[in-house]
Amino acid sequence: MQKLFTSLMLLLILNVSTAQKFDKVKNDVLINQFEAAKADLDKIIQKTPALANTPEAIFWEAKVNSGFFKDSTLSKKYPNSFTDMRNNLEKLLSSNEGNAFINEKAKEREYNSADPFIQVYTKIRTDGVEKYNQKKYGDAAELFNVCVKYSDIFYGRGWLDTKLKSDTISILFTAICYKNAKNYAEAVPRLERLINEKSMVSIEGIYSDLLNSLIELKDKAKFDKYVAAAKIQAPAYADTWEQFELNYIEKAYDIDEKVAAFDALVSSKKLNEIEAEFFGQWFMEAKTEDKSTEKYVIKATEAFQQAHTLNPTNFRAAYNAGLSYYAEYTFLDLSLDSVRKSLQALNKEIETKLPKDKTKQAPVQAKYKPQVDAIKATINDLNGKINTKTDQAIGWYEKAFNALKDKENLDRKEKNIALRAVDYLAELYQFKSNKVKSSDPKLSAEYDKKFNIYDQLHEKYK
Repeated sequence: MQKLFTSLMLLLILNVSTAQKFDKVKNDVLINQFEAAKADLDKIIQKTPALANTPEAIFWEAKVNSGFFKDSTLSKKYPNSFTDMRNNLEKLLSSNEGNAFINEKAKEREYNSADPFIQVYTKIRTDGVEKYNQKKYGDAAELFNVCVKYSDIFYGRGWLDTKLKSDTISILFTAICYKNAKNYAEAVPRLERLINEKSMVSIEGIYSDLLNSLIELKDKAKFDKYVAAAKIQAPAYADTWEQFELNYIEKAYDIDEKVAAFDALVSSKKLNEIEAEFFGQWFMEAKTEDKSTEKYVIKATEAFQQAHTLNPTNFRAAYNAGLSYYAEYTFLDLSLDSVRKSLQALNKEIETKLPKDKTKQAPVQAKYKPQVDAIKATINDLNGKINTKTDQAIGWYEKAFNALKDKENLDRKEKNIALRAVDYLAELYQFKSNKVKSSDPKLSAEYDKKFNIYDQLHEKYK
């Protein structure tokens, strides 16, 4: 026990003795004689090189460089003073001994231990603002991140006479610059910090930036967590948070995932009118000339009908339902055209095989009859489906038009939907008239009357 006590006493004496070696440097710094302080510090290191990397020596070197950097004349004489000062501070912060030393030294207010850290912070922040103004967001983010590191030291360790615990503005600018540089993975933790620390900055703005970043990262777990928190902490922006949920689906889901999400909402009876319309639009956007995309058009039809069911006055949903049925009709019409061509090709093939003697043609015709009948059956089936789809498209276009026809002072969007509805109705009724002109002239004439009504309305809404 006596031996341990003796060792501790020797260590204490050694530390005090080491500290006393820098007394002249301290006194020089306190009276702003920085060149004298540097000369005295150099003499100490020359005499005892082992002291060069001690926290005490590094700290006083930082203070000397701080003095050089602040003085307009000395900063020219010592142009590397800022870089040297920052290197000194990084050395102190890189070891437990260095951190412990500066924490103790900070209690001695006459030495103003925070000053070098604030100088580095201020210079780096100025550089960061310059890069930000130049829209060099990646570079600006790295600089602002250094500001956060240093401000966390003099705020977080209680070195200043302030109640502030962090530099909210630097954290915010770091996040914004990372986000603008599309480095969303680095933006997210900074935005989370602002939310978790309940910073005074605009909470709805922070949530917006965070949710946008999480959408880009397709991080559903965190997105769900923070959109739920946003609804609680900023309830006045409920519509905004719902829009973000739709944005997540739009950007982060592929088309089949969107279909699954839509089906889940319908099944759980949680689908609302706005969501239904958005799903309808997304499904329609997936349509191409490839027949494999027809299934998405069918889902679009379902979505728009759901929207109209939820709000029967929604003429836009009715019009879009008509549009999706029209798209289904066009797919069927393409298929019909293809099947007709195959029948023509088969008939040509049969003609080449038929003997010139008509009495001997029956066996050949009999051989091909099953194929011909099958194709004709397909044609009849497609014609029936086309008739159904055109009737459904007409029904929904008329719902949209009827919701608008008696309304006065239509706005631009309403007038545009009315115009398109009457144009599609005219086209479809003309199509139906031509289809039955030879087989049912009376019905064809009725369709012609409808065509004329809607065709004449074109000028009204033009």
